[in-house]
Amino acid sequence: MCACRDRSATLEKEQHPCNDRPVTAGSRRCCWRQSAAFAEDYAAGEAAWQRGEHAAALAQWLPLAEAGQARAQFAVGLAYDRGQGVERDAATAARWYRRAAAQELADAEYNLALLYLDGRGVKQDLEETVRLFRAAAERGAAIHGPITQRDLMIDLGALHRRDALLARATPAQAKTIKSGVNRLIDPKEMGTLFKAMALTAGGAAQAAPPPGF
Repeated sequence: MCACRDRSATLEKEQHPCNDRPVTAGSRRCCWRQSAAFAEDYAAGEAAWQRGEHAAALAQWLPLAEAGQARAQFAVGLAYDRGQGVERDAATAARWYRRAAAQELADAEYNLALLYLDGRGVKQDLEETVRLFRAAAERGAAIHGPITQRDLMIDLGALHRRDALLARATPAQAKTIKSGVNRLIDPKEMGTLFKAMALTAGGAAQAAPPPGF
């Protein structure tokens, strides 16, 4: 279980729809026409999504996803994952993420890994979680963690904040503060119950992990 709440990858720029098909003179013309049409439909869906019209966005993306467009497959999976524009259904989200992940889309690999990590819509499988996280990392994503909630909170300054509060607390307040912080970081309490991970862009970001990592 991860301590983060909204950890999933979200929508970015549309990727090329032709994937790794063999290229010939004829296929270049076909691919160009298909790419232009796919890009227009995908962009219309993305604009609707940004306006909060999630059902309209899904209507644009679903035919593209069924035609094999990886970015649209990811977008449909995200809609089901979040329950936006459609009833929330982690199992259906996993199916669409899996189709996009099969085309080596890092965002889909990452979100599918989160489903396996939590056991949402799929049977919990930590080996598959690690495999998918590694696959996403190989395509440019940098994976930080997992680390325990205790380590994350201490690195983010929880103990310094506790001491600052204690310096001006009444005896009764001090007792509550100590008890609350201890519950969050003590290994016998919640300190090792939850873990956190972070995903950042690759390259230079790998040398500068997010705060707490």
